[in-house]
Amino acid sequence: MKKKILFTILTIILVIVILYIIFFFRNNSILTSVLNIENEYKNKNNISVEAKVYNENNSF
Repeated sequence: MKKKILFTILTIILVIVILYIIFFFRNNSILTSVLNIENEYKNKNNISVEAKVYNENNSF
């Protein structure tokens, strides 16, 4: 009887640890992917700027 309870408790703990490891690596993978995409956009230098100049003499 005691061995069965001990086995059940150890099985539950093992399942919880395995689930934690799976979720940790999944979340870490997602976070790493997002950070890599963010760094790609930070390194881009192709920003365009449009300037409009208004002349006071030719205003409509």
